[in-house]
Amino acid sequence: MSLLEIEKIFNKKDAVSQLILEYKKGNFLNLTASEKEIIHKGIEENVSHARFIASSNYIISGLLHDKDDTIELIKRKGLFRYSKYLETKNIIESLCNKILSLSGDLNLNQNQLKYFKTIKNLSPIYNILDQKRSSIINEIRNFQKSQNKGIKKSLIKTLFVYIDSLFLKNYYPAQKECPQTLNYYSKEKISEAISYIIFLYKDLFGFEEIEKLLIDEGYILSKAIEKIILDACHFKDLREFEIMIDNFSYECISENQNIIIQPFIPDFEKSIKIGYIRTEQTKYYDFHYNFRNLGFTSLENVINKLNEFCENHTIDLVKYTDSFNSPRYTIEIPEPIYNLLANKFLHPDTLFEEEAQYISYVFKEQFLTLEKLKNFFIRNTLSLFDFLKIKRFFMLLNLLFSKNILEKTKDTPEILFRSLIPALRKDFIYEILSHVTTKDKIADFLDIVTWRPEQREIFDLQYQPFLFSGNYYIIPVNVFVNSNTIRNIFALEYKLNNPQIFDDGRYDPISEKLTKSFKYQGFATHGKTNYSFKNGGDIDFLAYKEDFLFVAECKNSLLPTDIYELRNIYDSLNKANKQLNLILDALKDSNTMKEISDKINYDLKNIKRIQTAVITSNRLFVGASFWNHPVRSVHEITNFLETGNIEKNDGEYSLWGNDTFTINDLMNYLNDNNPFIKLFYESMELRKLEYRFNSFRVSFETYSLNTQKLELNFNNLRLRKIK
Repeated sequence: MSLLEIEKIFNKKDAVSQLILEYKKGNFLNLTASEKEIIHKGIEENVSHARFIASSNYIISGLLHDKDDTIELIKRKGLFRYSKYLETKNIIESLCNKILSLSGDLNLNQNQLKYFKTIKNLSPIYNILDQKRSSIINEIRNFQKSQNKGIKKSLIKTLFVYIDSLFLKNYYPAQKECPQTLNYYSKEKISEAISYIIFLYKDLFGFEEIEKLLIDEGYILSKAIEKIILDACHFKDLREFEIMIDNFSYECISENQNIIIQPFIPDFEKSIKIGYIRTEQTKYYDFHYNFRNLGFTSLENVINKLNEFCENHTIDLVKYTDSFNSPRYTIEIPEPIYNLLANKFLHPDTLFEEEAQYISYVFKEQFLTLEKLKNFFIRNTLSLFDFLKIKRFFMLLNLLFSKNILEKTKDTPEILFRSLIPALRKDFIYEILSHVTTKDKIADFLDIVTWRPEQREIFDLQYQPFLFSGNYYIIPVNVFVNSNTIRNIFALEYKLNNPQIFDDGRYDPISEKLTKSFKYQGFATHGKTNYSFKNGGDIDFLAYKEDFLFVAECKNSLLPTDIYELRNIYDSLNKANKQLNLILDALKDSNTMKEISDKINYDLKNIKRIQTAVITSNRLFVGASFWNHPVRSVHEITNFLETGNIEKNDGEYSLWGNDTFTINDLMNYLNDNNPFIKLFYESMELRKLEYRFNSFRVSFETYSLNTQKLELNFNNLRLRKIK
């Protein structure tokens, strides 16, 4: 039966029964690729436009033909996410009910059933999402209406000031258990929420020129601003839960009109949390052990000496102004002093202590060196080092502000707020930065860090903190200075498909690091290796010694800062695991082994032990046990190979069985049941985050590290202490 004949059934009253009957006759088994594509388009088109009968028929047709492929389409396109239908009719719960009622006829397995039950159980969040979005929009409208009664003030600038003040004060959440109040959320999460509010504002009112508008100080100090930001935080959290369900197989369970969202296995959520914890630990270690004692000059000391000089010579760097009946402080640096700062501290190709602290982490995670930093061009004229030098100007500005204005305004927060966000004319910002670098580089810098209202991309304060309005740059200096700028540059330029940051495929930094470390232990190594048998494929990295062969897939990716970047990493690791499955299957073939032997100039016929691994540039999913192949960080495995040592507060310990490295040590290290690998997992404790929306509750199951338990578990390992 052709698809055309099948589609005719859709118009019959008993369409579903007819479709199932045709399936039992075998008429769905031989659909062509183009016919399958028509079904997929029919699913997407009809679900998106809330056509229940047509949606049901197309989905059921798709499930009858290929259940996994149809569910994958629904997940990939986000067709069953309630957040997509807040301004249209929602038929998702009804579709799930229909599918579940036919589960026997459709022969859905347990995982497939679980997905549709999860989406059905999640249905109460539709009303919550709608309420939260409506609440944000109403508050935006209320703010705008209030401005008709006096001097017009800008909600966007007000929100900018709010988040910038949090970064200025290096704000940390006051508590970690209950997301019912704003002090549960980090300044980064609050920044994301504010970005979303600004996105809605633009959608409602367009974008007016705000450079000369005032901020609403009273609003910043009110509960109203906290509520609108908290609503946005909740909205984004709930939307993330949907993505977790679609992309990471999280499950939603309904209990007494409340819902619980939990990972498909505890280790999944643990592997994410542990990844971020280990990353923060290494940041501290890398600076304190690798960079701190190298004698870098501190920018803070520079500013302290500048302030002392100005005080001794009665030079006032701070100007009090009352223009527009809006008292505030501004930083004004006399030209001779600014020229001195530019020549001595802004222009030179040197690093300062604050930069080195950041760079120590970035170098390791991005496989950079100081030389690469100077020669790596983000745009045609702008290198990463050029970017850092321009950022240095804003760091000095930030330090001057905190040293000279923060103390003056400790009892007058309104004046502090008015003083925070500079609006710099385009020609002025080019003028002051011309002392640091060239016009072309300034233009490239501003293009990278600036969001313009006419852009199609959604505004994100973390990626593009500068806002261009009229002929002015609105700059939350504290947000910019304290953001992970180099990491965000890479992420942003990847999204923009900037060819400058893509290599030609010949250089793999992970393979390069593995090569050095394996050779240190006497292994022969080989990089990218193609094979033609068993449908062909390639191997990222090989290491071999005696009767042992190590096979790795290498995945170089940024540490994710949002759920979408996390999804990309997870997908790449899934792909790597599938590739290793294919490689192992191919290696069973003698022809493949001979082909690879010839290419690497090493006879593999005597290989008795094969060890696989996925090697990543970050620490997320390291030690995860839900894949067939172990996942390890390149930084950790290379340290294991070269030293076998780990640092702890009370000294260094060895992970090797004896004083010298053996192949068995490596195999034990790559075993997911290795006690050291499981150390962090066994030290994690269940934590339930509870959201209360009137009488309805949403609980999210996550994990946190019990440091006392970690210490106890570590001591129980009885590792050899070497220092």
